[in-house]
Amino acid sequence: MSGATRPKLRTKTGCLTCRQRRKKCDEKLPVCDACSFSKRNCQWPSSSDLLDRRYASHSDSRHREPTAEPKPEDIATPIEDGQIWAGPVQDTQHDAVPVAVPDSEWIHPLDLVLEAGAAHGAVNHDLELLLSRHFADRYFSLLLLPSCHRGFHDGWLIDIQHLMVTHKSLYYSMLACSASHYMNDESWYRQDLALMYYSKAVKELSTLLATVSRHENHNALLMSVILLYLHGCLGWGTANDIPRHVSAATRIVTLRLLNRPESMPRLFDRLAIESVVYQTFLVTTGLWSDRSELSYDFNPDFWDGAEKLLERSVLFPGNPRALNSPCYRVGFSLDPTTLQQLRNEVSGWEKQLLYDEDFRPRFDDQERLSHRETCLRDEIYLYVTLSSLLLEQISRGEMSAGLPLAVPENSWQIQMAVQVLEGHQNDQMGSISVDQYTDFRSIAVDGLPFFTPKQRVPVGTAILSADDGVTEDAITPAFRPITIRSKTFQNRIWVAPMCMYSCQDGMFSDFHVMHYGQWAMRGSALITLEATAVTERGRNTPQDAGLWSDDHIAPLKRVIDVIHSQSQKVAIQLQHAGRKCSVCPPWLGLRLVPDAYGGFAKDVQGPTAEPWNQNYATPSEMTEEEILETIEAYGKAAARAVRAGIDVIAIHGAHGYLIHSFASPATNKRTDRWGGGFEGRTRFGIEVVRSVRRNIPENMPLFWKISAVDWLPAGKGWELEDTLRYVPILAREGVDLFDISSGGTDRHQQVQLGQQYQVPFAKAVKDLKLPNVFVGAVGWIRDGETVHDILSNNKADVVHVAREFLRDPNFVQRVALSTNTEVTWVDQYHRAPMNRKDVESTTTISTDRKALDNVTQTHENQASNKIQ
Repeated sequence: MSGATRPKLRTKTGCLTCRQRRKKCDEKLPVCDACSFSKRNCQWPSSSDLLDRRYASHSDSRHREPTAEPKPEDIATPIEDGQIWAGPVQDTQHDAVPVAVPDSEWIHPLDLVLEAGAAHGAVNHDLELLLSRHFADRYFSLLLLPSCHRGFHDGWLIDIQHLMVTHKSLYYSMLACSASHYMNDESWYRQDLALMYYSKAVKELSTLLATVSRHENHNALLMSVILLYLHGCLGWGTANDIPRHVSAATRIVTLRLLNRPESMPRLFDRLAIESVVYQTFLVTTGLWSDRSELSYDFNPDFWDGAEKLLERSVLFPGNPRALNSPCYRVGFSLDPTTLQQLRNEVSGWEKQLLYDEDFRPRFDDQERLSHRETCLRDEIYLYVTLSSLLLEQISRGEMSAGLPLAVPENSWQIQMAVQVLEGHQNDQMGSISVDQYTDFRSIAVDGLPFFTPKQRVPVGTAILSADDGVTEDAITPAFRPITIRSKTFQNRIWVAPMCMYSCQDGMFSDFHVMHYGQWAMRGSALITLEATAVTERGRNTPQDAGLWSDDHIAPLKRVIDVIHSQSQKVAIQLQHAGRKCSVCPPWLGLRLVPDAYGGFAKDVQGPTAEPWNQNYATPSEMTEEEILETIEAYGKAAARAVRAGIDVIAIHGAHGYLIHSFASPATNKRTDRWGGGFEGRTRFGIEVVRSVRRNIPENMPLFWKISAVDWLPAGKGWELEDTLRYVPILAREGVDLFDISSGGTDRHQQVQLGQQYQVPFAKAVKDLKLPNVFVGAVGWIRDGETVHDILSNNKADVVHVAREFLRDPNFVQRVALSTNTEVTWVDQYHRAPMNRKDVESTTTISTDRKALDNVTQTHENQASNKIQ
C-alpha cells in the first residue's frame, strides 16, 4: 500500500452535504464516499465554473465517455397506447411576453432540475440525481447552438425554471433525454430505461393536453414535445408515438401561437414553431421507419399559419449568419434506402415549386422572378424549402459518427431560402439575393425617430457566386465572416476607437451620431466607440465620453441605434485614463486643464504618485478602497452599455492608462497586493475583467486592448514575454479578442515606427494558438495590400483601422477594390455602385497608387499642434 496514491480530497468544491459538515469530499458521483459511509443524503450544489459548458461543442458533448453506469431499479413496461386529446381548436389569445431576468442573474440548469426533482419526490433517488446532473452538465448544451441568440437561451432557462417544477411531463421528458444520451451503446438497459421515462412523460402529456387553455400549460407542452422529439432523435422514439405527440404539438401551436393577433412573438415562440415544423417534416416523410411511404398527412392550414407567423418574426436577431434552426443540429438514424427515396421525392418538389441546378437554366430572369413570386403566394413553398435544406444537411452529415454538418451557405438551397424567407422578413443575412423587396415597399427600421429603410444585407458583405467560383475560400480573408461568441461579423476590417473630445459632461451628442453614422453606411462590420470613462475623474480630457451615470445611457443609445439601423455592429471601449487624466485635447497641447476650465488635476489617480511628465498632474496613489470602487465602476459601466444596446464590450488596457500603468513595472512601484511581482501588478486588470463579465451577457464578446511592449530597455518595463504570459490568463477570465498595440506608459519610450510595426506582436500572440481567442492588429494600416498580407499570412484575425477611416470613410470599399472582391453597397446609393466591375465609370476613387500616396503624405504633413 505504500505505493498507492490517496485520492485528492476537497472541502470547497465537493458535494453540498460535505461542505456543510466541513468534511473533505472526494467528489465521486453520484454519491461520494463520505456520504456513503455515513449513510447521508449526498446533495450537489451548482457550480459557477459549469456555466461555460452551455456553449460547449455539441459533438464533444455527444461523445464524451460516461463517468459511471447506473443500474435501473424500476423498469416500466413500454409505452402504453394512451389517447392524445384531440379537442377543437379554440380562438384563444394569450400574452407571450417573456419573463424579465437581469443579465447578471445567471441560473445553472442543475439548480432547476434538482428543484423539479424535489417537487416530484424523485431527487433523492440516485439514478434521478445522476441523470439530472448529466442533463445540466452535458445534455443542456444540445438544446441550442453554441452561437445562438441570447433570447433562445433565456426562453429555455426562464421557462424551464418554473415549468419543470409544476409539470411532470417536462421533468420526465428531461429524464428520458438524459437517459438516452448518458448510457453508452453497449448498455443493454439503455432503451428500456429511456422508454420508461418516455412512457411517463407521454402519460403526463395526455393529462396536460386536457387543460391546454392555461397559458403556462402551452409552454410546458411545447417544451415537453421538443424534448421528447430530441429523445427520439437519439434513436429511442417509436414510429407510433412520435407522430402522435407531433400531431398534438401542431394543434397546440395553432391554438397558442397561430390564432394570436398581429404582433411579434417571443424568440422562444419562434423556436417552438421551427421545432414543430421540423418534427412534422420528419414524421411526414417517414424518417422514423425503414419504409418510404408517408406515415402522417400534414395540414395545409397549419403550414399557411406557420408561414405567416414566421414572416412576422426575426430569424436570428444578433446572429445574422445562422440560417439553421437550433433543432437542426441534433443527429438521428436514417435508413439509406429511405434517404435515396426521399431525395427523389424532394427533387420532384424542387422542380415543381423551386428549381434545382439542372432545372434552373430553363428559366430566364423574368421567369425566375415570376416563379419565386408564385412560391411566395403558395403556402407549400415553406415545406419544400425546408425539405431541401434538411435533405442537403442529411446528405452531408455523418449519421453514425456524430451530428449532421451544417448546410454550406453557398448551396443553392440556402440561396433560395434567403430569397424566399427574407423576401418578406428582410432579415440580416450573410448571403446575397436580388429583388428581395417582393411586396413593393421598404421595411422601416424600428425604434428610430425618423424613417430609414432597413439594409437588405449589411454593407461590406462579400458577394459570392458558386457558379463563378467565387466562394469564401477563394476571396481575401478580409471579407470572410468571423463569429465571436454570439456575434457574426461580415468582414474583418473594423473601425478602431478614436477619441473625438466632443462631449459635455461625458454625454454623446449629435456630433457622434453624424461622426459614427458615416462609417455605419460604409461597410465596417464593427465600429468601436471612443474611449469612454467609467468614472467622472477617469477622463483623459474633460471632453471625453463617459458612462459613470445612468444619465449617459439615452445619449449613447441614440448613437448605437443609428449604427444598428444600417445593419452594422457596435462596440464601446471602457477606460480610466489614470495618471493621464485632466489634460487638453491634442490640438490645444497635451497639458493640464485648469480647474476654472473644467480640469480636475487634484483628483488624478494612479498606482503610484509619479506623473507622466512635467506637463501632467502628479497622481495620488490609489487606496485599497479606491481601487475596489474603480473595479466596480467598470462593471457598472458595462451594464449601462448593455442596457443601451451595445454588441461588444472593449476594455482599454494599453497606452499607459490606468490598467496598463498597474501592470507595467515602469509605473507600478507598489508593495501591497496590487504591486510587486507579475501576479500583483496584473491583479487589477484581472479583477476588471471579472467585474465586467459579471455584468454582461455570457454570449457577449469581450475585447481587450493591450500594449505588447513598453519600448523601454530590457528589464525596465512591460515586455513581450509579459504579454504572452498575461494573455492566456485574461482569456481564461473571459476575454475573446486581444487588440495588440504598444507603448504609452513612459515618456522615455523608443518606439520603432513603420509599416506593420506592431503586427509582429500580434503574430506572437496569434502563435499561442489559444482556443476561441482572436487577435486584432492595429497601427499604420493604410491600404488593402497591407490588410490582405496581415490576414492571409495568419498574423491576426482582424484589423483595427483608425486614421485611414478618418481620411477615407470608404476604406472598406477601397480594400475590396484592391483585392478584387465585390461587396455590397448602401441600398440608397444604388446609383453610385462600388462593385469592382462598375467602379471605374461611377466613382471618383482613384486606384492609382501614386495618387493615393500623395493623399496620404498630405495628411501626414498636417500634424496636430502638440507639445514636444
